[in-house]
Amino acid sequence: MAKDITKDIAIKDVTVDDIGDTVADQIASLRAEVEKISSSLRDRGFDLLDEAGEQFDDFAEGTRRQALTAVRQVKHEAVAVADAVMEHPVSSAAAATTFIGIGIAIGYLLGATSIEKRRFHW
Repeated sequence: MAKDITKDIAIKDVTVDDIGDTVADQIASLRAEVEKISSSLRDRGFDLLDEAGEQFDDFAEGTRRQALTAVRQVKHEAVAVADAVMEHPVSSAAAATTFIGIGIAIGYLLGATSIEKRRFHW
């Protein structure tokens, strides 16, 4: 069996400096790739952040408009109720008295059913 000495010669011709330079070049190349990927992610992150900010602004503006509409409607209904009370004060007082009476009756019934029935065994 003949020994292949070309491998030994090829290895002997490579110096430690050559290996160090090759590794340094590979490390530099990897660092450049990592920087490029980081920059791309950073750009996408800022784009996503800007898009999220715009969506939040749109949401906030829509919510503000809806709140203003709700406030206007409540004011309109309050004015309508006040007008009805001013036009029919006796009916309004009777309705308020009725609702208060119903509330008291419901409260009494709930209170009476929640009390434990005590049985005294002397």
